[in-house]
Amino acid sequence: QQQQQHWKEGDRSLLIAYALQMLCGGGYLGLHHLYLDRPLQAFLWACSFGGFFGVGLLRDFFRLPHYAGVRNSSPQCEDSLATEMKYSKVPPWSLLRLLGCYMFGEWFCIVANLAGPEVFPSAYFVITSALGGALGVWLAGSACTHQGGSLKWTFLASLVTCTSGKSVHAGLVAFQWTRHWKPEATKQRPRRWQIVVAALVFWTTAIGGFIEHGSISLNVSEGKFETYKLKDCMWNVLRDIDFADLYTKFQSGPSFQDDDWGFRWQEKWDSFKGSLDVNGEKHALKTLEMDSFIGKAYTEDDVKQHFKRMAKQWHPDKVSPDKRAEAEKRMQDINEAKEILTGKLGRTGRGIDRSKGGSGGSGVG
Repeated sequence: QQQQQHWKEGDRSLLIAYALQMLCGGGYLGLHHLYLDRPLQAFLWACSFGGFFGVGLLRDFFRLPHYAGVRNSSPQCEDSLATEMKYSKVPPWSLLRLLGCYMFGEWFCIVANLAGPEVFPSAYFVITSALGGALGVWLAGSACTHQGGSLKWTFLASLVTCTSGKSVHAGLVAFQWTRHWKPEATKQRPRRWQIVVAALVFWTTAIGGFIEHGSISLNVSEGKFETYKLKDCMWNVLRDIDFADLYTKFQSGPSFQDDDWGFRWQEKWDSFKGSLDVNGEKHALKTLEMDSFIGKAYTEDDVKQHFKRMAKQWHPDKVSPDKRAEAEKRMQDINEAKEILTGKLGRTGRGIDRSKGGSGGSGVG
């Protein structure tokens, strides 16, 4: 009864709702839905850039008067709900609702499939993706006005079919089968701070999983591409970044005053990419004290010669006991550097010429 009274206060302004939707990117964060006490829909919007890159926002522009009327318990909305519940046992079927449930199910399935380090067994990711898909379906369905469904049966259906690749479809069928009337005034709602935390957890999982499992293809030489783990590339860049060199790369070259700056900026971009140690080659060369070969071609004999000299210098058996721990670490770095350079030579036949921007990324796989 107390919750019903809360809905009848009618203290939500349609003008403010429109302002929250259209100003300062609030619509992409679902702020207008939070204001209208639609937290599940706000969470979904915050997790999908405003309902799949603004598609949901476009629909909201026309639906906000109805949402505000439902929130404020307007007589027209109340009478319409009473009539529909009187003549229909379940909420009316809608193709848009069905499509929304499916899209959010697939999106949450993808993100859940990234939730964990790659060393986890494949069965773990099969289960997490099924649970994520079921959660997306249930959230999208339950966010619909005056509608609810069984979370338990949605989860169960997705888990049973998780190995078939049809877990989202099964969850969608289960939710549709268990749909029932759930007037907005009677829904239990999470607090707004919980929605904010949930959205942060979602994007932390999505971005972290993308870095953990993603890969990038690099044009190493003459149209030859190699694929590297995205997390390794980021570590290589952050480990050996030279801000002075990056600044020099951007200062030199074409400017906006040049007549052909639009074409020559590609040269500057290629040069900038070449200064990033995405594949770890520059760090490997420095580790073997092959700094003079940076940006130049080198041979397998060059690598072997420098490797032998560095291994002889830092072999743990040839240093004093107080430097043994340091020597073991240096030998590990030396061996890794040799593997990187010899592996690259084995695939390309020569070192990468960075002056041509050979380490630039071409896309994410």
